[in-house]
Amino acid sequence: GRPEGWNYGAGQTQGWGGIDIGLSECLTRTAPLFQVEAKDTEPLPNLARSWDWSSDGHKLTMHLIEGAKWSDGVPFNADDVMFYWDDEVVDPNVSPLNGATPESFGVGTTLKKIDDYTVEWTFKDAFPKQYLYAMAYGTFCPGPAHILKPQHPKYSKNTYDQFKNAFPPEFMNMPVMGGWVPVEYRPDDIIVMRRNPYYWKVDEKGNQLPYLNELHYKLSTWADRDVQAVAGAADFSNLEQPENFVASLKRAAEANAPARLAFGPRLIGYNLRFNFSANGWGNPDERGQA
Repeated sequence: GRPEGWNYGAGQTQGWGGIDIGLSECLTRTAPLFQVEAKDTEPLPNLARSWDWSSDGHKLTMHLIEGAKWSDGVPFNADDVMFYWDDEVVDPNVSPLNGATPESFGVGTTLKKIDDYTVEWTFKDAFPKQYLYAMAYGTFCPGPAHILKPQHPKYSKNTYDQFKNAFPPEFMNMPVMGGWVPVEYRPDDIIVMRRNPYYWKVDEKGNQLPYLNELHYKLSTWADRDVQAVAGAADFSNLEQPENFVASLKRAAEANAPARLAFGPRLIGYNLRFNFSANGWGNPDERGQA
């Protein structure tokens, strides 16, 4: 998917197929869920390193990572979280890309800053742990307030359209918290992303991530992407089109297959949902049963 721009919080796609996930980090993390015990009902920490519930379950105090920086070296803190909440999620004139609204986190929910590395949620219901999952990709992934805030209409003379389009694809080195930074863009051709020198995650041995120094995303079609990946013309690709699954698996099973297919620790995945319409088309059930 081609990028519209880098203002994810204002509704622009940064590019699909792994581009946006490589740039973004969110409050919580929902993968790999095999790391979560079956008895646990909460996702994994991320930008929020830990959290505590009040005794009545209506308040949730989140403790953010400390010492982390955006890819331009500016510290990440609660101001980035609050800008995303106050000026993008709550502002009715702004629509984050994945449709986050205040109600995504519960009707009547509020969020306030306690200090530079602590924020506090207040919920109407007690212990609404399901909203912790809404704080993961892609509904609570804050952007760099120090770059975005000066362009927002509340703090400038810009219109909301000007704010949304202030960072087109040609705007390079947009500060990110993810593992890679966009450094080159050629329309309908390629996006080049380089390793974030300030990336805050390390492996189990303490080595800074990510391991790859540079990524090249060829801008093509979804179908062509799958064909090229299975043919071995690329190093890595998401295989997301169900209509290609069977043929791709058969090809990968051959002895001379140039590519290997594997399930990994993905942040997103397919799921099955029941169709309660009874007729398969989403229309009211004529029998009055749905």
